[in-house]
Formats: sequence, structure tokens, C-alpha cells
Amino acid sequence: MMRYEVVQTTPAISGITAPVPAEGFGSTKYLGTPLGATWIQGFVPSAPTTELLVGGWVSEGSNVAPGLILTLKTIKIVATFNANNTYTVVATDSNNVDVTYSGTFSTTANANTTIRGITLNQTIPTSVTSTGIYRVTTKDLKYEVVQTNRAITGFTAPVAAEGFGSTKYNGIPLGATWIQTFIYQ
Repeated sequence: MMRYEVVQTTPAISGITAPVPAEGFGSTKYLGTPLGATWIQGFVPSAPTTELLVGGWVSEGSNVAPGLILTLKTIKIVATFNANNTYTVVATDSNNVDVTYSGTFSTTANANTTIRGITLNQTIPTSVTSTGIYRVTTKDLKYEVVQTNRAITGFTAPVAAEGFGSTKYNGIPLGATWIQTFIYQ
């Protein structure tokens, strides 16, 4: 992952002073007061040498996709993506009932974007394939997938070229309905 912090200095923005290496990240100042993380950017490469998705991730509360909250009453999701391209997802509903999903995954880079493609071949509890997109930043994981094999009538998977919120129902983009936000654990 790459981090950088930069501000415009010519022409100068009144009251803003640029960060300096001696003070590190978060040293951009406004009228002498450090602004902390306000100007720090975190990026990951679109074609990383290691899979940045690998690890444990948690989505809960307002980070759970609104569509999952509405249809499955999901309140929490714990996802683990392994280096051997297997995954396990445990979804907890509002009655504290857990459902475990597992299988294998593959990812692909997309030109001109850090949004990557993902295909999940689920084997437990049933065999289905889901397709979508994700992006890992230094802050979180944005993730949007829909079931595509045993397709759900009317739904089409999101694509990197159209970005997050591009899941469609009968050709109409559904916006944030299926977007998950996960925090690395």
C-alpha cells in the first residue's frame, strides 16, 4: 500500500502549510494546527504482487449492505479470505443466528482503476457463484457482489468500469443497496 500527503503550495492556499518529512504523516497544518489524517491518502495498486484481500474482515451496523439488512436481517458479517484462495463468511442475523458460507475465490485487475473483480465459487451451504467488485484501501474494504450462477432474475453484477453501486435490477442501478464496508481485523 502506498500513502501520501500533499497540498497545493503554488499558488499557496491561505493558512495551509505543507507536511514535512521530519514531522511525518499528518503534519499538514492550518494556521499552525496539525490536521492529522485529513490530507493523508492511502492507495493500493490495481495489480498487487500479493492479494490484499487476504485476512479477516468485519462488517457490522451501518457498514452492512442495506439490501442484506432488509432481506436477510443481517447485522454482522465476518469474512476471512485465505492465501490459498479459499474463503469463509459468517453472517449473523437479528436473531443472532449464524450462517456460514465457504468456497473458493479468484480476483482480477481492471485497467485504469483500483477496483478489482472477484468471483466467489461457494460450496457451503449450497453451490452458487457470485460475481462482483472490491477495493482495499488503507482504511477499509468496499465490496459489492451478487449471485450470478443460479442467477437471481433481473439482477446483473456490478462492474469496475461503472464503479460501486452498479449492481442493476432490470437494468436500473441500485446504488448503495449491495455495497458492504469491511474493516480489517
